[in-house]
Amino acid sequence: MTNNKMGLSRLLTQLKSDDWLGRIIDTHQEKASPERWLIPDPTIHPSSSGSPCARDIEIGMLGYRSAIAPKSQRRMDNGTWAHSRWEGYLKEMGILHSCEVNVRGTDPFFNGTCDLIIQNPATGKLHIGEIKTMNANRYRRVPDQHADRQIMMRHLMATERPYVYQLTMYVVMIPRLPEFKGLDISDECFFLFENTDTQEFKIRYCLPDQRLKDEAFLNSVEAQKALLNGVLLDPPYRRGSPTCEHCYKKDVCYALQDGDPKYTEKINEQLALR
Repeated sequence: MTNNKMGLSRLLTQLKSDDWLGRIIDTHQEKASPERWLIPDPTIHPSSSGSPCARDIEIGMLGYRSAIAPKSQRRMDNGTWAHSRWEGYLKEMGILHSCEVNVRGTDPFFNGTCDLIIQNPATGKLHIGEIKTMNANRYRRVPDQHADRQIMMRHLMATERPYVYQLTMYVVMIPRLPEFKGLDISDECFFLFENTDTQEFKIRYCLPDQRLKDEAFLNSVEAQKALLNGVLLDPPYRRGSPTCEHCYKKDVCYALQDGDPKYTEKINEQLALR
C-alpha cells in the first residue's frame, strides 16, 4: 500500500510538471517486473533462503514472484554492475581464483551463484566471498571487525542475516563440488560491503561455526520438504508481526490466510505441478 501511495504521488508530480520522460521510464520499468508465477521448483537458492519464515521461502519455491518496483530494480542493476567492477579489480591484482561460481547440490537440491573465490598470496588458501552493495545508512550499521571470526559472523547476523546464511551455504557446498576437491579452501570467508553513495568499502572476515552451518539450511530444507509433499506450510508468525510486515510476500500470504479464491486456486495449481 505504501508503494502504491508513493507511486501515485510521483505520478501526480510528473503530470503537474509535464515530466513525460520520467513517466515513460517508470511505465517501462513497472511493466518489466510485474507480479507473476513461475514453474514450481523445490531447489534451494541461497540468495532467497535467508528469510526467518519457511512459508515465505516455500511460496517462492512455488513460483510466486512479487512485482519489483522500478527503484528496487535499479538498485539491483547497480549491484550487478558493482560485482563486475570488483571482479575486474581483483583480477588485475592477481588474487581472483574464480567468480560467478555455479554452486550445485543434490542433497539437498541446491543451486546458487557465489560471487568470488580469492587466493591469499601469503598462505595460498582460497577464501569464499560475497559482494554486497548498500546505501550509506545501512553501510554505517555494518559492525566493526572482531578479532574472533566466529563472533564476527554472529555480529553480522544481527544486521545482515540473509547475507550470512547465503555465504555460509556457499562455505558448506563449494568444497563438495568436484572441481574444488583437493583444493585448500578455508572456512574463513569474507564480505566486501560497498557504500553505493560514496563507493567506500569495508571487508569483514568471518567464520561460520557448525551450529550456523546447520542453522543456515533449516528453513529452506523445511520449505523444500513441504513442497515435495504437496503441503503449504502454516504461517509461523502472528499476522502483522514485524517479521510479516517486512516480508515481500505478505500480501499473497495474507490473501491465502483469508481464503482468497484467486490465490488459493493458484497455490493449489502450483502444488499439483510440483
